Amino acid sequence: MSKESLKIFLDNIGSYKPREDNYDISGWSDILPDEKVIAEGALFDAAQKGDTRAIVTIGLLNLNNGIEIINELAKSSNPWIRFSANRSLQLLGGSSEGLKEDATSENWIIRLGAAIELKGKDAEKTFLNLLEDSDYAVRSTALDNLIDLYQLKALKLDSSGRSNLAAPLSVLDLQLLSKVSLLWQKGSAETVFIFTSLASGKSPEAIGLVYKSSAPKDFISIITSSFFDYENPFATNLIELLEEHDRNWAEVFLIFQLDYFATPRCSRAIVALEQLKVKWALPALEELLKKLKPEQTLYLETAKAIKVLSM
Repeated sequence: MSKESLKIFLDNIGSYKPREDNYDISGWSDILPDEKVIAEGALFDAAQKGDTRAIVTIGLLNLNNGIEIINELAKSSNPWIRFSANRSLQLLGGSSEGLKEDATSENWIIRLGAAIELKGKDAEKTFLNLLEDSDYAVRSTALDNLIDLYQLKALKLDSSGRSNLAAPLSVLDLQLLSKVSLLWQKGSAETVFIFTSLASGKSPEAIGLVYKSSAPKDFISIITSSFFDYENPFATNLIELLEEHDRNWAEVFLIFQLDYFATPRCSRAIVALEQLKVKWALPALEELLKKLKPEQTLYLETAKAIKVLSM
């Protein structure tokens, strides 16, 4: 069994599996100690040749006897080799400074990878910086890391333990996932303020992170069902009754739709924002108008909403 496990492991090295970033280590425990020397040698050889999956696998297997090789690879001019080595170094208990540098890479995938891999209080400043990243996935990952760091996941759940989309932290995530400049930049600034305040000793309650309901339990389902029912006008009457956190979710939800200007979602959102007098949406509407042509119906709707909300 052991020799077969060794053969499977060795045969796997160098195989092409584009959706995997490390080699399968599930059979590692079946390999005998003296055989592991062979397997380790094969991994080290592959890593030195630039095999990024081998580099990461060395870290996952905690092969500290390969740390000199990984340290050398972390100096590589190839960004993917360098990133993989920095991942491995952190797994081996080494410095995370390399991953922090990767978080400033020109390549958004490497920045996202660094955001995913970085752990602990030592990376908090990096997470705060990544909240201003140009890529929505990087921003959202940074927020998730900060939520984990401060153990705030429960604040995104309702009393039954299910996800609460209207909870302040959930709405911040929606903003950071948006491509609408107004939303993600506002969300970024608010998130930095929140976690800076928490770091200074303020409680989640003191900065408004504890959800306060002002609506029926299923109000989000009612609103979204009406919004996406394109056969009928969107009913805004329930939104008009909402307050604080619930109202903030509804307004962010509507502004979020402005990026979908090739679909009916955008037009319905514009009309609703005008009806609800959501004045803070003005910069987003003005941004949208620049993307449209004067002869488009959506241009006229946007211009009308801007005029009404500017009064």
